[in-house]
Amino acid sequence: MIERHLSQNNLAVLNMLNTKYFIVGGPSGELVAQQNPGAMGNAWFVPAFKMVKNADAEIAALQDFDPAKTAIIAENFAPALKGLKIQPDVKARIRLTGYAPDELSYESEASRPQLAVFSDIYYVNPGESAWQAYLDGKPVAHFRANYVLRALVLPAGKHRLTFRFESPLYQKGETIALICSLALLLALGLGVFWALRPAKNPTEPAKK
Repeated sequence: MIERHLSQNNLAVLNMLNTKYFIVGGPSGELVAQQNPGAMGNAWFVPAFKMVKNADAEIAALQDFDPAKTAIIAENFAPALKGLKIQPDVKARIRLTGYAPDELSYESEASRPQLAVFSDIYYVNPGESAWQAYLDGKPVAHFRANYVLRALVLPAGKHRLTFRFESPLYQKGETIALICSLALLLALGLGVFWALRPAKNPTEPAKK
């Protein structure tokens, strides 16, 4: 992606990655930040999609496309789009409502099913760690678009969408750490108890 598009200043790719500013030379030779009016934002609906054979064709198709109008999708993700017929809805909206390093929240509203593209990297590593999508609290599948981004078909109506990073290995480590912490607290508690327990006086006669 860097060699084929970013290093070539492919504006469409920079826009889909939500590049908000460019660093350019000012009138006096100094570097200044220039706002990019074409940045696509955190998420958007596209009125059409184009299926391509594989990932190689997917990245090649980014050379000449408009991310606001089309999503490029490899054929192995075709089942996720089965039966989808996008009907443009000028009132449809989707917006980011919450952001954290391991969780992103959105709200969407549309009168017809829409294809949403997100300016976040698609990352799935089955069985180990992945971003899981939840629609109104229920897990749903998402897929890759434009070679590196996430995409999801959203049904008509108002919905809450959450992407949450989940790692079984991390959760296992957290559980082990919790158990160790509890064991340490228990050991410290017993140590304090024994240290504060009144000692017996060896000269005190035994009671009959």
